[in-house]
Amino acid sequence: MHYRLLATLVVVIVPATAFGHDSPTQNNPHALDSRVFPEDVQPVVERARSHWANGDWAASLSDIDLARQLGANMPELDVLEGRAQLQAKHFRSALTSLDRYAKHQPRHAVVHLLRARALAALDSSIALSVYRLAIDLADKPGPSLFLEAAEVAGQRPATEDALAIIELGLERRGSIATLQAKAIELELALGRPEAALERVSELIVRAARPEPWLVHQGDILWNLGRTAEARSSYKAAVIAIENLPTTRRNGARTAQLRIHANARLHSARAMDSDQGTP
Repeated sequence: MHYRLLATLVVVIVPATAFGHDSPTQNNPHALDSRVFPEDVQPVVERARSHWANGDWAASLSDIDLARQLGANMPELDVLEGRAQLQAKHFRSALTSLDRYAKHQPRHAVVHLLRARALAALDSSIALSVYRLAIDLADKPGPSLFLEAAEVAGQRPATEDALAIIELGLERRGSIATLQAKAIELELALGRPEAALERVSELIVRAARPEPWLVHQGDILWNLGRTAEARSSYKAAVIAIENLPTTRRNGARTAQLRIHANARLHSARAMDSDQGTP
């Protein structure tokens, strides 16, 4: 999948989780201060926002053009324009608007994230460096931002770059399950199963709920053809699940893990039987 296709699949509204709990002015380009607009232009700007919120990008851009004609030429309008263009998939125009704003506010993390998405849609080789800039500027980037940047890095022969971004996320945000799972996935993609297994083993030791990681460990070993080791992991997962309180043991996700682990154990026994193993 190329950058262009990825960008059409990624929701271009900046998610709340992308920047944790930073200040609204730094992280929310939608929350523009109405005081920066001339009084007679403000209703037009508000209408443009309303059109944007309702998904009518063409009407939003039309009102933005009208606002400019009425004298709203301040940089803050570039953010409103850039986000509407981005969501309308006018990626080159979006980049032009966002670049104008970035010249005035070069340390605005969200604007650089929007720029990175536009660059990714245009299949630009510098998209990843702009994602890194957004991450560097954010006070508390959420896990979703690291995952998004890693996904972009992984579209080119740059899986090592993707892993480096995830490592940075783990360094800045701690041992978050989604980041750990992505790191394991990337290790496997790089042909480093032992490194992946080492990561899983560490998580099993540290996790309050080790059973998902035990099943994951079993799956990796199973796919490597290391059936005996996989069986031990699956057995440990089933035992851990059985020792959970009833309410947790009967949860949907936990039930799926137990069914999967037991199915693999059943398959392992069938394989032993076919091979004459007692």
